[in-house]
Amino acid sequence: MKKRIVLLFAAIIVLGILYIPEVDAGVQTLNLTTQSKTITIGKSFQCKLNGLKASKVKWSSSKPSVATVSKKGIVTGIKKGKATITGKYRGIKFTVKITVTSNPKTDKSGLYLGTIKKIDFYYIKRTKNSIYIKAVNNNNINLKVKFEYFNIDSETIDGYESDIVVANDFRVIKFSVDEVVPEPQIKISTYVEIWKEDYSDFGKGSLSATIK
Repeated sequence: MKKRIVLLFAAIIVLGILYIPEVDAGVQTLNLTTQSKTITIGKSFQCKLNGLKASKVKWSSSKPSVATVSKKGIVTGIKKGKATITGKYRGIKFTVKITVTSNPKTDKSGLYLGTIKKIDFYYIKRTKNSIYIKAVNNNNINLKVKFEYFNIDSETIDGYESDIVVANDFRVIKFSVDEVVPEPQIKISTYVEIWKEDYSDFGKGSLSATIK
């Protein structure tokens, strides 16, 4: 009888040594499949931890107005901006940084001027001494757009303006001009150069329009 009791205690001790709580074994090896992600407005993607069902994680968003996250870890872009998605599992936090951009394919605001190398150009507005043109980059790489030689009311204004347009996004570029532009109708004519970020040539062309 005593021998059986001794063997039972020995078995309990061995099992106690071999047993490792799941919280220690599991959490320490878990990683997010994505640490950062860029999505467009209205698009979604699955955020999850390696080797673990997303539904077992408690998800939250630092800015639900920018990006929401469901109980199953599905992140959806709401408006342009940045947010941090946090996943909690057994007291451990994991985060993924989200950048939400606009969708250039659905953003057609402004007067269409033309397309050069898959970049759509739109006239947005003018003020007393400025003109605003939007460049929508439908390429998968960042590009630098440079405008030269505006002809406003048939008068040439020498000068240029340039800016980086992020891949699959747009940028509104402001042109400051010396002449006052109060007339209800103006003529725009500009030469466009497009470069890659290493300044290698990507494309060029001309745009013109009469704005009323």
